[in-house]
Amino acid sequence: MAYSPIEGSSYLIEGEFWDRMNKHQTAIHQWLLRSSPRPLSISIYIPQSLELKGLFEVADGGDVGYLGYFVLLASVFPRLSVLDASFPPGDVSQFFAFITPEELPILRRLRLTFYSHYMRPYTTSKSHHERWKSTRLLKATNLRQLELIYFPYTIPNYMEVQWYNLTHLHIMFGEPDWQNNGFTLHEAHGVLSLCYHLVKLAMKVIGDNSAISPVGSVRLPFLQSIALIDAAVNLSTLIDCIEVPQLTLIAYESFHGPSDYFRSPLTLLLSKNNMRTEELTTNIEHLSLLNLYWLFYYSPNLTHFHHTSSQQWVHRLRATHLDLPLNFERAFIEFLIPDSEGRCSLPSLTHLHITGANVEIINDTLIARIVKGRRERRQHSARALKHVRIDAEGYVDYARISGQLETWRHGYATNASRRQLVVPPTGSSGPGGDFKECKANVEFFYPASSNTNMPSPPELGRGKFEVGRDVDSSRQWGWKLHPYPRQVPDL
Repeated sequence: MAYSPIEGSSYLIEGEFWDRMNKHQTAIHQWLLRSSPRPLSISIYIPQSLELKGLFEVADGGDVGYLGYFVLLASVFPRLSVLDASFPPGDVSQFFAFITPEELPILRRLRLTFYSHYMRPYTTSKSHHERWKSTRLLKATNLRQLELIYFPYTIPNYMEVQWYNLTHLHIMFGEPDWQNNGFTLHEAHGVLSLCYHLVKLAMKVIGDNSAISPVGSVRLPFLQSIALIDAAVNLSTLIDCIEVPQLTLIAYESFHGPSDYFRSPLTLLLSKNNMRTEELTTNIEHLSLLNLYWLFYYSPNLTHFHHTSSQQWVHRLRATHLDLPLNFERAFIEFLIPDSEGRCSLPSLTHLHITGANVEIINDTLIARIVKGRRERRQHSARALKHVRIDAEGYVDYARISGQLETWRHGYATNASRRQLVVPPTGSSGPGGDFKECKANVEFFYPASSNTNMPSPPELGRGKFEVGRDVDSSRQWGWKLHPYPRQVPDL
């Protein structure tokens, strides 16, 4: 339910433009009549470059203009089950802020994206309507899934939201000071204490050295997925309070560097779910070696791991606290390769994705070694890898980002070159073995502008895995990090 005047509209004379808009609104109205009385899922996207001033005024000649779309929307409020809206400050923002819960009796999912003056500095509307500080829209009786992206104001736990009913909560705050916008530890504790039925959570938590979380248990017995942005020095004080026995998917990003003096909030969170974690997204360079050990220890059932680029730059030597020429990403991969006794970290891993990789270090040779090593040990201590993806430094996955940023909704072509390294099954599987499970698909993505002369992708078979010059293994320094130590070290 949208009409964009951006593409080609400058070539239309005013009368033709309004005529086309009126016809479009008539077609939508007829479709809504045909769909009655079914529940509706509606998405509305107002481009950032379009400022709808005077939205509620009738245009010259009696045309209702853009207002007609919102009249249509209001007419089907009682049937709305899902509403997804993206809008800049101004009249549209005000329209949504004043919607009442009584108008949306069956609304189950609400996703709002708030564009700001800082995203589009040429606009005359500086901020979203202050009604959002006390809007009743979020109190819809049947609301179960709430997503607020770039929300312009704070959300205290006394705000009119049916917290107890929510199963999905995703709140990220907006500009201008993005790093310092988020839930305080006190606010996060208060809100989560009310969200007993949460299944999926995404939030950012902030706090300085003096801020700590209130005490008291926060029970989230149904939570399965959590995405945390850690901008709080003492986030661990909040994690200490949380009970998440069913948690299986974790995404964690930190604004802090690694430390051997404090337990990472990530490893503390991993200890809360009886080693149930199956998927993990984080930046390992924010972990010290000791905290990386804990990550391995608490993740024996991890099947998917994504090392993601960080918003905060961390020196790779600082990540280890050791004066050694160590690349932490490479060391991490080395720990995934079974040793001579068949022991390795993350034994259940089947999918590995690394972004921001230095392809001179995370190269074909290293990836082939991990594929070979885990394939040969699959019947003993490690599962074979099924898919490996390496995104080189400088490569930007626009296809993935466009799903998160509405700015790119109308399309940017992926700027990358891609090649595959397929490790086919060879030999016999042996008694009771299914060799089809051994095939690994390995993909390397490079920036299209890269001048690196990469070798042609080899077709790798048994006995041909060591391709190119050898690179010294991190195991030469004698580190042995295994997921089942005889004695758990103290932090």
